[in-house]
Amino acid sequence: MKSQKENVSSNLILLYRGFYAEAYLIDVVPRYDIHGKKVIENAVYKQLCFLGFDVKVGVLNAGEVDFVCTKPGKTVYVQASYIISEESTRQREFGPLEKIRDNHPKYVISVTPLLTQRDENGITHLSLRKFLKEGI
Repeated sequence: MKSQKENVSSNLILLYRGFYAEAYLIDVVPRYDIHGKKVIENAVYKQLCFLGFDVKVGVLNAGEVDFVCTKPGKTVYVQASYIISEESTRQREFGPLEKIRDNHPKYVISVTPLLTQRDENGITHLSLRKFLKEGI
């Protein structure tokens, strides 16, 4: 709207956001402290909601975690990444989960070619396709 030289207040935007959420056109995801990611996160988020999780995005003490998912009696941590082909990408996605010292399941979901499922240091690396078909 700024590019069209329109002045719109933040309150008006929040009001419309509320209308869209009530009409189930969008989901409002609680945000703590997170940087933008690729479109894959939206597919992962929607599937986690479909599986019945209450999904939050943000930062834990161990570092940035894309999704902290809870439902009665269950908590899981999920990182979403496009392709993990370099060590720096692997460290960015797996590193924060490795630092979390609880026993809740931890997942990295990506579209890395030829990946179906693999475990690394207690973290399950799932392909996006398998996750969308079978869940976690």
